[in-house]
Amino acid sequence: MSRILAIMDSSQLYRFVTLGSVVIPWSNALEFSDTLPIPEDYLELLNDSCIPRRGYRTKVFLIINISRSFSYDASLDVSISEVEFLVALDEIAQEKLSQIWPEFHFEVLPRNFLKGQNYEFQVLDRQARMGAAAALILLGIAPAPEIITEQALLDMAPDISDSVMMGIRLHSLKRPYYTTGYNERTLMSLVLSYVRDSSFAYPKTDAGFCFDVMDIFHYLVNRGDTTPPSHDKPSFSTEIHNELRGLLESGPDTGILDLISAMEKLPACQRIINVFSNLSDNMPLIPFFYLKAISQVRGKGKRWDQKFITGLATWLSNDREKECFAIILGASLGFEKLSLPLYRFLSINIISDCEDPNTCIAGSTGRLEDDNFLNVDDFDRDSALTTAEQDDDGSGGDAAASPGNAGVCHNEEEKAAPDADPWSSSPGECSFLDYRNYSQTMGDGNPELLNVFSIRTSENDQAFDLPEFINTDDTFNDFMSDEEEPGTVPEDRVFRGGDLPETTPVSAAILDIGSSWKETPEAAEKKPDNSFAAMFPVPFVTGQKSIPSYRRASLDALSQALQITHNMSEISDAELRDSVLSLIETEAPVRNEFVLARFRLIARRNKTPFRKGQEELKIQNLINQVITENGYITDGEGFIYRRKIFVHARSRNLADSRGDSTVSDYLRSPENISRAEIAAAYYVAKTSGNLLINDITIQDIVDIFHLRSRGEKAQEALKRIQDVMDALAAIPDINKALQERYAASREKQEK
Repeated sequence: MSRILAIMDSSQLYRFVTLGSVVIPWSNALEFSDTLPIPEDYLELLNDSCIPRRGYRTKVFLIINISRSFSYDASLDVSISEVEFLVALDEIAQEKLSQIWPEFHFEVLPRNFLKGQNYEFQVLDRQARMGAAAALILLGIAPAPEIITEQALLDMAPDISDSVMMGIRLHSLKRPYYTTGYNERTLMSLVLSYVRDSSFAYPKTDAGFCFDVMDIFHYLVNRGDTTPPSHDKPSFSTEIHNELRGLLESGPDTGILDLISAMEKLPACQRIINVFSNLSDNMPLIPFFYLKAISQVRGKGKRWDQKFITGLATWLSNDREKECFAIILGASLGFEKLSLPLYRFLSINIISDCEDPNTCIAGSTGRLEDDNFLNVDDFDRDSALTTAEQDDDGSGGDAAASPGNAGVCHNEEEKAAPDADPWSSSPGECSFLDYRNYSQTMGDGNPELLNVFSIRTSENDQAFDLPEFINTDDTFNDFMSDEEEPGTVPEDRVFRGGDLPETTPVSAAILDIGSSWKETPEAAEKKPDNSFAAMFPVPFVTGQKSIPSYRRASLDALSQALQITHNMSEISDAELRDSVLSLIETEAPVRNEFVLARFRLIARRNKTPFRKGQEELKIQNLINQVITENGYITDGEGFIYRRKIFVHARSRNLADSRGDSTVSDYLRSPENISRAEIAAAYYVAKTSGNLLINDITIQDIVDIFHLRSRGEKAQEALKRIQDVMDALAAIPDINKALQERYAASREKQEK
């Protein structure tokens, strides 16, 4: 017998009704070994199968039980009798699917199941990488692959900087650029998320883009300013504004290149060019031309072709600038918007205006002429998508978050009390928290900080207070829209901080919640093993299914701030504190020493002093403050852990290190792996690695983490791994030991 989780479009349910079976490719299905799927299984399929601007609520999950033999080399032909559950993405989808398909019963994922899981950002990132590849092809910078496929474009995609991706995500969330936090405030994140304030009546000529750059420069330099732009502010670039108005009066129709040349000769405007040059690897023109290109893109609508895209780069003087511009423009537009220009450029046969009348089938009898024939140039893609979504779920693409009831429990006893302890799972509670299988997301995040990069790079255990953008279709429908006014964003979609909604009851039928555990009086009286508590101060995962990559926090914003000031004492304590918090939230478990080392490295690379008794002491005090204020846990080895967050084993095979060998070498050293991570890796090796051999070796752990053991301390570090393994091997029932440890932890917190 095999258990399989699959995802498909709900329109395919018609095959079940009419034919009794449906064919599902293995790219949309996976086997699971547990009783029921766990959250990572659902997320894996969402990440791999979803595309932007397509209603996620049209998707439906299938939990399949197959007792017959089948082949992994062919698609899976599933009988309707082999499907145990149909699972909707959320309550809204459940209601609409039930209306369209009253014959079927749909289970539902919990209301906040996808919150903080970042699957939409991963789809957006994929679109950005493919879009950058398409732009390079269209501009003649890179050759097209022999066959156009998603993987072929991803393989040729260039690196996209953290700052660019941050700006793309901010724009997709409709976050006003002036509200960005310290860690989000980089040059390119501001440029890509910028929306002109029409009340300023900036000229629609090239001079308008110079005024746009002035606004961006203000928020780049005045890093704590989160108020809307206003020329009445004493700090709001008065001198720059006066100089630009002078340029406008002397030549209202002056071209962009001449305007930039004139700005370089003016004292106040010259600072913009100098700062932009320092922060963009000596390419200060890119922000100007990106803003002009986006303005033309919006004005052109969807009638793009290769000639139009190429024309956007004609203002740039050299190949290096054109390549950088292509990557940024392509990433921000995304592949969906560049696909048709690319297909036309490559003369794809099935595109209407690429057809050859001498070879088409209709050519033998005369070309079909019909005024009603749907031509690609006249094709309203948004309308078609809306129609398709209506066909699938009757929603017309409605993505409004519903404040209604959450997932349904099977009976009243299964409903969890609203103030229930999130650590406990009483037999009557419907909770999808399972300490054996996956990490937990708690509701005690930091409303002061919303770091978009940290959201992307965090694993499923992130505990941020997130806006209500996850689990909606608006993320992609809003990105690169034609709405110019910040005020046009609906009030209910503006994130203003605050706590997340409480986790609500869910159906236990679709998630493996494991055996419920309730602390007994006997267990409460039993004291946990002190040595166990000292070695593992936080919970770790014993049933990890995959090894996520170690994710690094983006400290680009702090680095750029230092490039502007060249003095850490001029950086506000609030920005330094947020940088510390972002690093810990993204990378914990992380060593205290490593946090300090990262700041020291950034200072050195930006030629900024980092003295032991001054800057280093200040950062150490901020680390201590962040740990105290946020309830982080530190162990005897100096590792900082997030409380109530389960620890996974994370690979140190840093594909995204971008040549940063200093940080990579540190992370690959065995002494910099926390003991909780070693424990998680031990159970990965025990359950799925080493060909099911029970004797786990140090090399198995080293291979899981991709460690590099070298230097005088190598043997000592490897012995430390062996000590953890020996301690775990001596525990007859690890789950019981963890339960007792957590019971004591809860009791301590209550006191």
